[in-house]
Amino acid sequence: MQKNSEQTFASNACMLLFGENIIGLIVGSDVQAVASRNSYFTVCAWFYPLMAIMYCLAGVLEGAGDTIIAAVHSAASIITRLALTLILAPTIGFLAVAVSVSAGWGVAAAIVCARYFRVHGNQSSLFPRQRTGKPFPWSRIDAINIIG
Repeated sequence: MQKNSEQTFASNACMLLFGENIIGLIVGSDVQAVASRNSYFTVCAWFYPLMAIMYCLAGVLEGAGDTIIAAVHSAASIITRLALTLILAPTIGFLAVAVSVSAGWGVAAAIVCARYFRVHGNQSSLFPRQRTGKPFPWSRIDAINIIG
């Protein structure tokens, strides 16, 4: 997990510092195209940690048997992205996509965090039960150690 977060922060830093050069290698010398793509990555780069938190907590919940959360946070994210893009595109153009994607991550992260922290306080509902009605033999700490 630590290696993945280090890679995420390293790639984030590269996009923030050298984004125009990297995009220029792909797009070419079109200054307007490079500037618009760089603005997209610059806006989104600040929200990647939020996206990482969302996916980590959603993975914990799904692994613990709370599979409906994936559909809920995905649907909320898509609806937020569509609505904000339609509302903001006439005024800020292409940048509306970056803002709406980042806001979609924020809404989805809020849903997943609310669900995680509501369930996290009650260990018996975080982990599925065996047919005997007893929780599975692992504890909440064991699950966190496996993930981390």
